[in-house]
Amino acid sequence: QINNSIHIAVPGVYLDRRTSEESLGFARRAARLDPMDARGQLCLGWALILSGAFDQGGLHHQFAVELNENDPWILISSALGAAFRRDHALAQTLSERAMSLSFEPGPAYWGYCAQIAFLRGEHALAAAHAAAAEGLTHFLGWRAAAAAWSGEEEEARDAWRRFLALARERWDGVGEPTAEAVAHWFLHSYPIRDQEDWARLREGIARAGAPVGHCLWESCSVTPLLTRRS
Repeated sequence: QINNSIHIAVPGVYLDRRTSEESLGFARRAARLDPMDARGQLCLGWALILSGAFDQGGLHHQFAVELNENDPWILISSALGAAFRRDHALAQTLSERAMSLSFEPGPAYWGYCAQIAFLRGEHALAAAHAAAAEGLTHFLGWRAAAAAWSGEEEEARDAWRRFLALARERWDGVGEPTAEAVAHWFLHSYPIRDQEDWARLREGIARAGAPVGHCLWESCSVTPLLTRRS
């Protein structure tokens, strides 16, 4: 789970191929040892998605939901996986159920809802959800993109400025945390299956003030060969 998320939690860190393969090996072993563990199936689903095996990952997320359909975290996490795969109907269904089962959803839940709404094109709703996820760095980037597409230029630029400041403060990447480096890290952190969705995210942060001329889909990979600064 740490390997699956460190490249998002720590600004400047990229998921390298070795870590991705290690994660997949651990997750497969865990699923073999206890195939009825819903969290293990969830972790395996993400390890597969992050390695580019979207459909296989979705199957294991389905297993996780079937094993424990009343766990809000399994539901919201599987919903985000579905959104990255572009199964928006499933993503919406799972996320709504997750929120209905959560007594008091934390910032991560709202952040996931923001990403899910953005990917299905509901930008104003995405911006509102992201506003409830304050404190978690990368959701500010999604808020900036969503607000920009909603026509809220001032909110978008403010969100990007705050995102940039937080990313720089917590940076642990190779090289200096320039605006270009931060934008590149942000756009290359997510296993977005469809180029159109990725391009919409790129355009959103560009409208919010991010320099994105060096960020190209052709160089976007869920496992770029870049690593954490030692």
